[in-house]
Amino acid sequence: TTSSASVSWMSYTGATYKFRYKKTTGSVWTEIDTNVPSVNLNNLDDGSTYEVQVATVCAGTVGTYSTSVNFSTSSINYCTAAGNNGTDEHISNVTLANVNNTTQVGSGYSNFTNNTALQINLTKGNTYPLSVTLSRTGAPDYDGMAVFIDFNRDGTFDNSERVLNFPVGIANAPVTSTVVIPDDAIEGKPLRMRVLALFAGANNAGYSLPATWACGIKSPYGEVEDYNVVISPAPLSTSETNSKNNGIQIYPNPATEVLNITKVSDKAAYKIYNAAGQLVNSGNINNGKVNVSALVKGGYIITIDDKGIEQIRSKFIKK
Repeated sequence: TTSSASVSWMSYTGATYKFRYKKTTGSVWTEIDTNVPSVNLNNLDDGSTYEVQVATVCAGTVGTYSTSVNFSTSSINYCTAAGNNGTDEHISNVTLANVNNTTQVGSGYSNFTNNTALQINLTKGNTYPLSVTLSRTGAPDYDGMAVFIDFNRDGTFDNSERVLNFPVGIANAPVTSTVVIPDDAIEGKPLRMRVLALFAGANNAGYSLPATWACGIKSPYGEVEDYNVVISPAPLSTSETNSKNNGIQIYPNPATEVLNITKVSDKAAYKIYNAAGQLVNSGNINNGKVNVSALVKGGYIITIDDKGIEQIRSKFIKK
C-alpha cells in the first residue's frame, strides 16, 4: 500500500530468520528477528522504493543474506481541480502559520506543493489563524470559498477536513478561520491543503461549497491552489513522557548507536522526529532496540505505538 507491505519467503525446518529492509537510497538497514517466514512492514513512505533481504538463523548462527528484492509503495494520487477561468476572480493571498503567499491573476489552478519555501509547518496542540483573499478584475459577484487539509493522508478531501468555509456571497475582505489540528492527524509527512475560491452565482447564496467541488472543474470562474502542510508532534519538556507509558523505559540517553526500549512488543512501531518536527526515521522495534547510528548529533523526539495505541513520547539526545 502507500505505507505498508507484506513480505514472505520459503520456510526452513528448525530455523528462525533475520529480516532486514531499507530504502534503496539509504545506507542503514532496519532488522527484524522472526520465528515465521513472513513480516508485515508499516510506517513506510509512499512513492518510495525499498529493498529487503532475509537470512536463516540456525543454532544461533546467522547465515548469508539473500539477494535483495525491491518493491515500491504506491503514491498518493490527488484528484485534479480548477476554476475554468482564473482571470476575473482569483486567489490573491493565503496566509497560514509561516506562509504568507501573495499571487497575481491566476490560471485556474496553482500547485505550490513542490515549493519548499511555501511548505506550511504546524505543531499539534496549537491553533492557527488562516486567511484567504479573493480578488477580482471586475465587479463583485457571488463566490464560495473553502479550504481542506487531508489530515489522514488518504488522498481525499472530506467534510471533516474542512478548515475554512465561506458560504456563497460577496467576499469584500479576507476570509478568516482558525485551524485546529486533530489529535490523529498524520505527523511528519506532507499533507495536501487545497484552497478553493469559486464562482457559484446569486441563486446559491448562503450555501457552502460541497466537498465534491474539491475535485474537477465545478465552476466557470475562480481558482484552486494546493500546498503541502507538515505537522509536528506537540513539544515536550526535557523530562516529560506520556502518562500511559506503562513502565516503558528508553536508555541510554544520550545515545550513540542504539536506544534500548523496555516492555514493548516486536510489533511496536516507532517514529523519530528532529528538533524541527520533521520525521527522520521510523520502523518496528527489534528485540527492544532501535538503531540510531545514522542520525546526526542533536536532540530528537521518539514516539512509540504498540497495538495501535501511543504508549510514550520522549526526548533523547544523539551524541
